[in-house]
Amino acid sequence: PNNLQVTILVKKHRNDKYEYPSLSKKKNVQILSSDYPLYDFLHYIDCLMTIASTTAFEAALLDKPLLILQPSIPYHYVLNHNQNNAYFAQSQAGEKIENATELIQAVTKITTVPDYVDHLTKKVNTFRSSSIKTVHWAPALTKNKIKEIMMKHL
Repeated sequence: PNNLQVTILVKKHRNDKYEYPSLSKKKNVQILSSDYPLYDFLHYIDCLMTIASTTAFEAALLDKPLLILQPSIPYHYVLNHNQNNAYFAQSQAGEKIENATELIQAVTKITTVPDYVDHLTKKVNTFRSSSIKTVHWAPALTKNKIKEIMMKHL
């Protein structure tokens, strides 16, 4: 909405050929090209909205709150026959947003309710600590994976 003091950056995916004509006309929306360097803006955002981008992991590493967009939209069956699009929502990495009303409410709360931002930051920290393993875990994870593969083939 135009009444909120926010700028929305839309970072296009490298395979995204859509021009977003309705969004590009809005004064508080900027469409970034697919080759725009991610880290040139990721450090400066207040919140990341995503459906299933791995950028959410990178934002989580930077303690950025997440809005997980889960609209009812068709997915190309061959390209997207998996649960990747629901991973962040199922992991409760951020606020799950299913429609435009929920999105407007969440963005409004981000700009007006500091406790809401704290709540989202706690969710992303919990997600990060349970999802992203450090190098310390690598030997144990590798051992378990090798054991799993061997057991399948014995």
